[in-house]
Amino acid sequence: MIRFMIGGPFDGEEAPEGTDDVDEIQLYIHGENKENYSLVYVYIEDDETGNFHYEGEFTPKQLEEEDEDE
Repeated sequence: MIRFMIGGPFDGEEAPEGTDDVDEIQLYIHGENKENYSLVYVYIEDDETGNFHYEGEFTPKQLEEEDEDE
């Protein structure tokens, strides 16, 4: 099955290779300083369609804080 990203900055793009068994994709986007990531686009798989929908745009620090809360 071909899975697509159906919302957000990568709307309509095929899901990256290696995402067959995951329900969340995090795409790290380089900022002006190429050594550091400035944004992370998060996509969550839709259980009904198998496509990914855009969950939001976060900084790596925000994702780290969220992981600590769990």
